[in-house]
Amino acid sequence: MQAAGVKRLVVVSSIGVGDSKDQVPLAFKMLMKTVLKAAMEEKEKQEAAVRASGLDWVIVRPGGLTDGPYTGNYKFGLEKSIKAGQISRADVAEFVLNQLTDDTFLHQAPSIS
Repeated sequence: MQAAGVKRLVVVSSIGVGDSKDQVPLAFKMLMKTVLKAAMEEKEKQEAAVRASGLDWVIVRPGGLTDGPYTGNYKFGLEKSIKAGQISRADVAEFVLNQLTDDTFLHQAPSIS
């Protein structure tokens, strides 16, 4: 990627991956350990690959995605108090696009919900 001029990766993962496991409700934790186990393991691998890429990066961890409209009304940050909730894909898209030029969360994994 560096040879192609890529300088920054902004990827979408999920609340519940890595150090955000305590931000999901108990019922979702049970799903993560059973039905979603393989998907969560892949997200862990994805995040590890991004961190090891040698590029600047931001890993965005949204809560439950919806097809609802853009609202511009969402919480984001590194605080563990941000709990998994529903968020529209349009709102996540806005946040992801902002990370292309904003260094606030560089080399970090903010949650968004």
